[in-house]
Amino acid sequence: MSNEEISAKLVMQLRAATGLPMMKCKEALLANDSNFEKAVEWLRKKGLETAAKKADRVMKEGRVAIKSSPDGSAAAMVEVDCETEPVSGGPDFKALVDGVLALAYEKLAPTGPGEVPAEQVLGWPHAGGTVDTSVKSLVAKIGENMAVRRAAAFKGGRVVTYLHFNGKVGVLAQLDGSPSALASDAVKAFASDLGMHVAFAKPTAITRDQVAKEAVEKELEIYRDRAKQDPKMANKPLAIVEKILVGQLDKFYAGIVLNEQPWVKDDAMTVKAVLDGVSKAAGGAVSVQRVALFQVGA
Repeated sequence: MSNEEISAKLVMQLRAATGLPMMKCKEALLANDSNFEKAVEWLRKKGLETAAKKADRVMKEGRVAIKSSPDGSAAAMVEVDCETEPVSGGPDFKALVDGVLALAYEKLAPTGPGEVPAEQVLGWPHAGGTVDTSVKSLVAKIGENMAVRRAAAFKGGRVVTYLHFNGKVGVLAQLDGSPSALASDAVKAFASDLGMHVAFAKPTAITRDQVAKEAVEKELEIYRDRAKQDPKMANKPLAIVEKILVGQLDKFYAGIVLNEQPWVKDDAMTVKAVLDGVSKAAGGAVSVQRVALFQVGA
């Protein structure tokens, strides 16, 4: 079939359906005897091949999105990455992120499993295919690499959410306590700042016992090596040296353990001290059970 025999209207319909260039749509129709469905499939296959070739390109931009239940007891969060800021702000990419978020909320929020691997998300049904095929089709359409990086959902107690104004940093935090305490003004005020704190301080654990023993031993090994090389430490008793090392380890914990971090709004107090005050004002113990931090490019 010649170019002249390909209907301009059919080419435009195919372009509208796929978002791909007119010449590529015309090529697809020529290769498939003007069969619209076969042309779509042909383009999809070509598009997936194109997407695969772009898969090794660096992605430093993207969006984080969050959806919460009306009662604040559950929330889901997703991160989808791309290469450039113009694409991350475009309607097609935003629609993809919103679609993935809706699926994450539907599938994860009822149970709140925490963070789930991207591979699980990619297999979810979406737009007549899967999330994976939707991503790859958009890669083919826009010509830029993109990927679903991760998703998470919490359920139970009070789930705090925070989304930075640029849409590139998001936080989920789960608070535990009695219903009356969690509904108190003191907890509401604390919750409004907790997400900001996590985004700023980036804790990797809530309490010390959640820090991997290997990480602690590695820190102590570094401190001991430094002590051996420090002339000022040479004549100090071993007990004194070990006490100094414990002090250094305390600083290490204060950097990564949420409860021991200086509070973002008052660095003279730890998060635990602030939370103790909140619990007293709320009339019942309140604790942070878990947090999730998504940051594009990090």
